[in-house]
This record gives sequence, C-alpha cells and structure tokens, in this order.
Amino acid sequence: MTDSYLYLKQVRLFAGLNESDFPEIVSCLHAKIKVYPKGSFLLLMGESIKNIGIVLSGNVEISRQDYSGNRLIINLLKYPDIFVEAFVCAGVKSSPVTLTALTDVKIMLIDFKRIIDESSNICNFHSVLISNMLSMLADKNLVLNSRLELISKKNTRSKLASYLLSAMGADMQHNISIPYNRNQLAEYLGVNRSAMSKELCAMRIDGILDFRKNNFEILDLKTLSALASG
Repeated sequence: MTDSYLYLKQVRLFAGLNESDFPEIVSCLHAKIKVYPKGSFLLLMGESIKNIGIVLSGNVEISRQDYSGNRLIINLLKYPDIFVEAFVCAGVKSSPVTLTALTDVKIMLIDFKRIIDESSNICNFHSVLISNMLSMLADKNLVLNSRLELISKKNTRSKLASYLLSAMGADMQHNISIPYNRNQLAEYLGVNRSAMSKELCAMRIDGILDFRKNNFEILDLKTLSALASG
C-alpha cells in the first residue's frame, strides 16, 4: 500500500489534501489495492457495486450490452481516472456496465460510505473529499450530456465528425491521436464497423481528413464542423 500513496497526489478526489495525510486518509476510507491481469473483469454487468475505484496503473474499458446483444464502449480509463462513483452516489445496486482490464491493471477500491458517513466526519479531510466528489460528479454529468449528443447524431459521418472535433480539444489541434482502434471506435460510436470504415475512406477522398491507424490529420475543419452540426 505504501508505494500507492505516490499515485494519489494526481487523483482528483484527493485534490487539496496534504500528501503527509494520505496514510491516515486511506486507512479511514478502508481502501484496498487489487490487481487484475489483462483480459479479466473488474466488474460485470449486473454485479453489485459497493466501492468506487481508482485506476493506479493500466487501462480499463467500460462497456455495456443492450437486449439485442449489441456492444457499446462507454469509455476507456487510465491513471488517475475514477470509476462507478456516479452509480454508487445514486444508490445503484447492480452495475449497468462491464469493466474489463485491457492491460494488467492495479486499482484502489474505496468504501464510498466512509466518505459520507457522519461518524467519519471527525476527520478534517472529509469535507474536502465530499467537495471534490461533487465537483467530479458535475463534470461527469457534462461529459454524459456530450456523449448523448454524440450518440443521437443521425448518421455515421456526423458521429465521426463530432467525435473528431471533440478529440481536437480546446486548442483545436489538427493532428490528433485517439485511444481507440477501429473496432473500439465503432463500438464507442454505436455504428457498424464496415460502414464506419467506408465513411472514413470517403472523408479522406473528399479531402476532409487523412489518417493512419489511430492517428488523424484534419485537413478541412470547416467541412468537418458542418458535418458535426448536421
């Protein structure tokens, strides 16, 4: 556990807290470390959820499957991301998503009740943890709204354009690298992989963009923006 304290200073939940207090905080929260090998499940859809998790190392995929068997990638996580905190805060008893280790993964599990338990609030850091959690949940809500807007786009080209625009960031970088391969990108966008590949090739022919694997160069930002808003 001792070496894990070094990771916590980058975790948003612990922002504003003194590093010297981490051992006491971790102990109070009944935190524990778990390691998962590549390909294993951290959490399966339908399983009960009681703890929030912090990715200390490795990559984790969040996905869900609908009643028709279609798989949708919700997000990819890495250090220092936190997961399932929104579900636990909302009192969701069984997980609506599956978490899969894409690499060997080390995570820290925290008993959420220990953060909000009134009997634990004698520790002076609990108010900071609660404030940080509320801020994180607010940001997650904004991300969810953006995700819903992306999924609701009418066609594959619009979804691609919207996603690539968001990947350019606030500084509108024209050369970007995305975290998804083709299969993952199709599952993230909720589209057919073959149809998506055809649209990417068509957008390349039209001079809108160029790409190699998961690296993209935006050549015509004006047209891409118009497609995203359509």
